[in-house]
Amino acid sequence: MNNLKVKILLIICLFFLGLSPIIGATESLYDIAYQTYIYAYPMLLTKVTQLTQNIPDNQFFHYRGVPSPSNRDVVRPNRDTMYSLAWLNLNEGPILLTVPQTQGHYYLVQLMDMWTDTFASPGSRTTGSEGGQFLIVGPNWDGQLPDNTDPKIIEFINDFRLIKSPTNQVWIVCRDEIGNEEDYSILHAIQDGYCLEQIGNSTDQPPQAKITPRKDPRFLAITQMIEQSKMIPPQVVAQMDAGTFFETFAELMIDNPPHIQDWPIVALMSQIGIQPGKQFDFHSLEQNVQDTLRQAAQDAQKNIQVQIPLPVVDNWRFMTQHSGSYGTSYLFRAAIAYIGLGANLPEDAVYPVTEIDCNAEILDGSKNYVVHFETGQIPPTYSFWSLTVYDSSGYLVENPIKRYNLNSKQNELKLNPDGSLDIYLQSTSPGPEWESNWLPVPVSGRFDLTLRIYWPKREVLDGTWKLPKVCPR
Repeated sequence: MNNLKVKILLIICLFFLGLSPIIGATESLYDIAYQTYIYAYPMLLTKVTQLTQNIPDNQFFHYRGVPSPSNRDVVRPNRDTMYSLAWLNLNEGPILLTVPQTQGHYYLVQLMDMWTDTFASPGSRTTGSEGGQFLIVGPNWDGQLPDNTDPKIIEFINDFRLIKSPTNQVWIVCRDEIGNEEDYSILHAIQDGYCLEQIGNSTDQPPQAKITPRKDPRFLAITQMIEQSKMIPPQVVAQMDAGTFFETFAELMIDNPPHIQDWPIVALMSQIGIQPGKQFDFHSLEQNVQDTLRQAAQDAQKNIQVQIPLPVVDNWRFMTQHSGSYGTSYLFRAAIAYIGLGANLPEDAVYPVTEIDCNAEILDGSKNYVVHFETGQIPPTYSFWSLTVYDSSGYLVENPIKRYNLNSKQNELKLNPDGSLDIYLQSTSPGPEWESNWLPVPVSGRFDLTLRIYWPKREVLDGTWKLPKVCPR
């Protein structure tokens, strides 16, 4: 019996034994639909993101450039790392992931299931810069490999290089550190070293230069919605009618089973006919039931949008726990997906954000500010950190010196005599002596800051590190 059947059997048994802590006599149809929507939201948003990116299965797509103010396709773009993306389909069997040597560059290969949990993160922190190969298998893998499998791959089975995915669809996001401009060719070569191979499907023929992605007939309606509206994924999900949302969710669970700890919510939603491994027909429900599900979906969507999941520490919104691995915190998971799908584990990187100064006033480009890191409190990291300014719309700020962020590796920052560090936020130069520490801001209007810390040390994660103050000059 495969793992999915075992999970479903366990869920059914527990349900009929009455062991679910969620299910109770007071649960209404509305409550069940409301909780189901919140539970399902990250998976729907992940699928819409995949359809929007339109990348063929089991192939990497590499972003080669560095964002500038003219780039408006992504908000809060990252100038520290170049991205490589892939979507795996493990229904046809295991995939061999090859990671190249990174020549000392920081890198992260984040593997997420369709629920947005990060289940593996090969990279500088976990596996070093020597590269390697990783065999990725799906939830129903029976331990067998095709007869024509390379003997070297068989050795992976009892090795740490075997990675088991909770779902058959996997989103891979690779981040590779950007050095100075002369390093771009090196970085592109590193990106080209990422490789995906379907085990048992290898041939002696070279791969096609470009493979047009196949449009899955199960999701054509959503694909057409994306193509016609040009909306970003959260907007697409928000515009879905309840029938499309719940039917698509059930369809996705055929290939992407719930986590084992999800059995209470799975038992709950079975009461409205949504079950793993089975399709769901919304329009077969009685009209009053459809109306209730519609209202619950609308209300749940609004609740997700108003959640602020990041706690505030010293005027910075800052998350050091649970991000990237959510357990049964379904509303938190949904809210994180809404504000930033694909959040990584804090151990790999954290991104404190602020839009207010030390007086709790909104940051405004018409004023001058200083970001002050106290002595011994420059971000503690095993790799590097950066500070980026974004305008009120989340885009980089055009400025005369074309400096859009400060990076601890790329920029020679000047320390104060006591070892503290000041970064000057203003639209005009602070003067030749401190221009190395100048980060330009808009001439007027609101702006915000993102402090990215890659491979942070323990002090960042346990809360003993002090965040910098941002005060008017």
